[in-house]
Amino acid sequence: MSPHHRRSALYRRNEGRGNTLRSVEPHTLANFGRHWSLVARDLGRTDWRTFRVDRLTPRTPNGPRVALRCRLATQPTGSTRS
Repeated sequence: MSPHHRRSALYRRNEGRGNTLRSVEPHTLANFGRHWSLVARDLGRTDWRTFRVDRLTPRTPNGPRVALRCRLATQPTGSTRS
């Protein structure tokens, strides 16, 4: 997912609870042990969320370009890259 573009993605929830369509503004990728996670602003829930990358299916086309938000008050632990 490209940073600074609003994106829609299907997110496969765990335990067979189905998929949800999420509209997000990507911030960064973070590695939490064995899994990569997308740290993003979830526009439907108006809050920051993490999404396991292996559970995302991007929808096209990209949304509009968005301004970079302020950094999170606390950065996620682990290796990160922007």
